[in-house]
Amino acid sequence: MKNEFSLWIGDETFSTSLCQKSVENLKSLWTDEEVATLITPYSRGEREELIAKLKNRTWGGIKRKARGLGLKFSRSRCWISKEELERTYKLSGYRQAAEYSGVSNSTVYNWLKKNGIPPFRKINEPNLSPSTDLLYVLGVVKGDGFTTVRKSHYVAGLVTVSVKFVTSFGVALRNIGLPRFYSYTISYRSKKQTAYRVVVSSKMFVEWYRNHRNLNDENIKKMIGEDKELAAAFVRGFFESDGCFYLIKGKYPAVEIGNANFQLLTIVRDLILLLGTPMNFWSGKKARKRKRFYRLHKAGKTVLDLIGTIKPCIKASPSNLSNLKDS
Repeated sequence: MKNEFSLWIGDETFSTSLCQKSVENLKSLWTDEEVATLITPYSRGEREELIAKLKNRTWGGIKRKARGLGLKFSRSRCWISKEELERTYKLSGYRQAAEYSGVSNSTVYNWLKKNGIPPFRKINEPNLSPSTDLLYVLGVVKGDGFTTVRKSHYVAGLVTVSVKFVTSFGVALRNIGLPRFYSYTISYRSKKQTAYRVVVSSKMFVEWYRNHRNLNDENIKKMIGEDKELAAAFVRGFFESDGCFYLIKGKYPAVEIGNANFQLLTIVRDLILLLGTPMNFWSGKKARKRKRFYRLHKAGKTVLDLIGTIKPCIKASPSNLSNLKDS
């Protein structure tokens, strides 16, 4: 035959074409390891994972082998027990349950529906007892932060261009018992700048905050009392929102804190005085977009003591502070 020649080994004759076919047949045989790799991902419907693990197999070959083993490719089949699914879902929600199961959020929703598990909404219950993290969050919300109530949605959050500020605010939210917050980027100031937005949904926190606001902020002063750590935490949050640090003529440190709420600024001034730094209202710029605007101002070496006490994460460069202290 053409393109074939015979080999004699003892009394047996082999054809090279037959040898090649036998080698191909051996390659097509599935090993026990490949079969074990196939079973679980195929039952879950994870096509990409199978193709990545079985690189020497085509998707058609994988499906033929699975049919021979009696496997069904179905994403709607719940491969974990009802008790395990319900426990994972109630502890961590849709996203973590989907990551744990290796499926999408919609698949978890279908599993819950088929197993008769009712929707579960985890309530964010913060710890509202006085603490440095709570006073820091309160200071931020009093400044650049916000709270909104729309029907049954109670939301508090912050919009800023600083990643450090967003991270610091998120850590404080987690420490007071609000870990389920969401952060994402948005366009800011006519899409010329990227800002970061952090929001958290908590009816208990928003109602608590608004009660303090309606009481003209006097409860904040009562909550802090004479505790300097709580005072420093509140001033830090408010300073990172509405304050600024700069150098006059490149060498004289100065601090300003501005807000349209005169009574709130009066409380901030009293808290800063408790920390050992007196500040006064500056009679410079009083109007801002047809609304009265008030500023606290302080210049001199005592500003460095204030910054060192509250330790803001933004608006005060550590290198500038170290250079000023050395000079």
